[in-house]
Amino acid sequence: MRDVIKVVLYGVGEIGRSIAKALLESRKYEIVGAIDVREEIVGRDLG
Repeated sequence: MRDVIKVVLYGVGEIGRSIAKALLESRKYEIVGAIDVREEIVGRDLG
């Protein structure tokens, strides 16, 4: 079994989405949540 670091992203604007993409490309991390305060982003898919 591989060790996975579970990650919650705070802020998923342009930079946050870039970070999410890098994390998703790595098998070392698993995004388990994402938080943002901007109403136009809340509820949207990271992909």
